[in-house]
Parts: sequence; structure tokens; C-alpha cells
Amino acid sequence: AEITCNSDSVSIGVSTVNPFYGHLYVVGQFHRPECVATARDSSKEIQLTVGLASCDVQKQLMLNPKGAMFETSVILKFHPYYNTHKDKVFTV
Repeated sequence: AEITCNSDSVSIGVSTVNPFYGHLYVVGQFHRPECVATARDSSKEIQLTVGLASCDVQKQLMLNPKGAMFETSVILKFHPYYNTHKDKVFTV
């Protein structure tokens, strides 16, 4: 997975060996369109950009170094309708 942190969002990109037909989504947020990316045209890549103030992204303030840490978990679901043994969970 490739993770890119922006000032107000985080982008998660995943490449697969075989064509991908499923979804990449934030755990517990599949019902919210802004928290789900759906594969198109049997692509081998999928990307999801999640706003830091949405999709149940957790925020923790840090003292040293001063700043904030954001965390969420996403599911890479290989089939559009069924759970499979290939599905993966990533914490980012």
C-alpha cells in the first residue's frame, strides 16, 4: 500500500497482481460514499482519499514532537459482494 498524508486528508493506494473487482473502504463506514472506493473496469489499482475530519478517523494530539497523529483502518475487499480469504485489513 502507498500512503500519502495531506494537510486535510490521507490517500491510500493499493496495487494488486490480478485484476481487482472489489472495494477499499474505512472499517465500519461502508454505508458512507465518501469512505469507499470501488474498483472500475477490473483495474489492478485502487485509491481512497479520506478526509481527516470524516469517516471516523481517530485523532491523537502529541506533545513530543508537537502535532497530531491520525489513524484509521481500511479493508481491501477483493469481491464486490462476498467476503473472501484474500480480503485484508490495514491500519494507517
